[in-house]
Amino acid sequence: MPADPAPKAEVRDDAVAMDREAPVGATNAAPLRREPPPEKPEQTRMRNLVMLSFWAIIILLGLPVWWKTTAIYRASLPLDEMMDWAEGRVLGSTFKMIYVANSI
Repeated sequence: MPADPAPKAEVRDDAVAMDREAPVGATNAAPLRREPPPEKPEQTRMRNLVMLSFWAIIILLGLPVWWKTTAIYRASLPLDEMMDWAEGRVLGSTFKMIYVANSI
């Protein structure tokens, strides 16, 4: 008994079925691709406004917040007090060391 031939694909005439199914006898089973409908001018304008709004928010709000939150705090150094410590003068007084000999 001969082998059954491969089952035949159902052929439809409607456009939706043709976009999703490969033609009969095709070796590639990828669906056919349809081009999107042309954009209306108001849709193009709206898309451009959305992109402009997005970048305006990023630049006007995001950039200053990022700059402020990533800044390194630099405290001012008390250089006069540091120099006093380096020269041995602390709080305006000097310390003297007294050596006491052991008298036993």
